[in-house]
Amino acid sequence: MSSHGPSIAEEIRTYLKRFCVLPSEECYDAAVLWVMHTYCAEELYTTPRLAALSPEYECGKSRLLELLASISYASLPMLNAHAAPVFRSLGAGMRTIFIDEADMVWKKAGKDDGQGDLQALMNGGYRRGLCKVSRCVPPKYEVRQFDVFSPVCLAGVGDCIPESVLTRSIIFRMRRKLPTEQLEAYKPRAEEKRQEELRGSLEEWAGLMAATVGDNTPDMPASISDRQAEIWEPLFSVAQAINGRWPEAVKKSCIALSNAARVRAVQIHTRLLADIRMIFEDIRVVNSDKAIHSADLCERLKAMGDDAPWANIKGFPLSVRYMASLLSRYEIRPEKITIAGVSLQGYRASQFNQAWTLYTSSPAITAFIEAPSIPAIPDARGEMRGCLPNLNGTSTEAF
Repeated sequence: MSSHGPSIAEEIRTYLKRFCVLPSEECYDAAVLWVMHTYCAEELYTTPRLAALSPEYECGKSRLLELLASISYASLPMLNAHAAPVFRSLGAGMRTIFIDEADMVWKKAGKDDGQGDLQALMNGGYRRGLCKVSRCVPPKYEVRQFDVFSPVCLAGVGDCIPESVLTRSIIFRMRRKLPTEQLEAYKPRAEEKRQEELRGSLEEWAGLMAATVGDNTPDMPASISDRQAEIWEPLFSVAQAINGRWPEAVKKSCIALSNAARVRAVQIHTRLLADIRMIFEDIRVVNSDKAIHSADLCERLKAMGDDAPWANIKGFPLSVRYMASLLSRYEIRPEKITIAGVSLQGYRASQFNQAWTLYTSSPAITAFIEAPSIPAIPDARGEMRGCLPNLNGTSTEAF
């Protein structure tokens, strides 16, 4: 086991802290391990995406990408990335992809924006052998398979990155630095020598330890879900190879950042199931089953308080039609129900039992409901995520 691993890791950590402010100490440790894992990716089965998201501009996300790119393995920074140049760049060998301004990449939603292919590449390329891109290559136009397995780091403003990519990501919620947080002025040309030294040290360490990293089978925290365990396992393997304080540090980072990701990843339809479950707890039994008319259910949802999103979704309150649309993905549809002699469209509790069991029993939902300051609202693509609401939304889209 290389005796230089701990000192190299601490040097990278010190280097990052000179020029950028991350949300927590756990983020610094995760960033160090992520950089070191890029030098061992050829030996790994998965490679987590690193997503730096900020609520506003000037929160340090671009600086973080610049710093990470300067010391990661075979860095390839890209703006306005598209699938074709990404997979063709990987055709020549493993690269570490850095995509800044991801909010511009995925800002336009629709079938013709061409970014569905990039999203699929980001999703499939995080696990070895999961996805290869087939293209006809001149001059004979023979079919060639492009392996897209590679480390990727993304940055953008808001919840701009597709949810399917975020579920494969370690997420840093960036913020502006406080007046008391002093950083050195970053001068790229002046730092070139130091960056070269760090890359050299990392290459030397990886030459000795990459195979060990690939062979490691670390024990993951019991509280971590299967997907989160898959994401974090490479960093645990790196930490185990480094030794010192790092096995314990990666455990703390994993638990802290995974818990934050759980809260943020709850989507609107899942929140709807959980809130309806709470409402049905107070409904009386009608003909051996609890039941409620759609309009009544909708009104009760909108009355749940400011911590719930139903009174203001992109500037409009929840409608019966949009509620039915969200529930339809679970095969839950309204039916004619008679309550107190009035027959209208509505729902029975028995229609929800399976969905409640499958989708509202996870720690993610429990954490979300227990964190009312983070309600769910739609992002730029119309998907719903946990984040602070824009109560001054100007959208004219009605649900």
